[in-house]
Amino acid sequence: MTGRVRPGAGGAADRVSSSSAAASGRTSSADAFERSVRRWMNAYPRRWRVTFGDDLVATALELAEPGRRRLGLREGLALARGGWALRRRERPPLRVRMLTGFGWRVSARDRAAHRAWIVDIALSPWLRLPAQLVTYMPIVLVNLYLWRDLGMLLNIVAAIGLPLSALGPCLVPAWGRRVSRATWRALFPDEPVPPLLERPARSAR
Repeated sequence: MTGRVRPGAGGAADRVSSSSAAASGRTSSADAFERSVRRWMNAYPRRWRVTFGDDLVATALELAEPGRRRLGLREGLALARGGWALRRRERPPLRVRMLTGFGWRVSARDRAAHRAWIVDIALSPWLRLPAQLVTYMPIVLVNLYLWRDLGMLLNIVAAIGLPLSALGPCLVPAWGRRVSRATWRALFPDEPVPPLLERPARSAR
């Protein structure tokens, strides 16, 4: 014998199902919008994103129209311009950029004057890459030239190995964190390594 369906039960279930679907749709659109904002926010220094990124995302979500899934091109470019302008204002002299690019210690006066920029350098291997390439590329080109004329295997190995040694920390996260920890200890010997650079805890199996 089939059970009798209570009147109105189907309508209530449908309303609950439709409200759940609407809430799920709003959540997915909000998540997509947040990811879009954070992509544009990469123009800002990492230190700034860690400190103020959540506040900026929350403000953008409040101002966004319901159901919007991505930041507009005009708003994104304005956000990127602000990040680039901040990086440009904080950029130190070439001497400091070259020293910190290789993780070499700078004077206490330079650390105090350009602390924000030096912190970003210590946190991100990508920001050290330009200074390293400026130094490595002439050596690589000379090695390639000598290998072509003299046929010395050591020169072609050096031409390949030097760029890989610069790119390695950028391409391998664990390597990058290890290099960043060493750089932080060299640039800020009296300060503890920030939690952002600590080794991730291994999950228990």
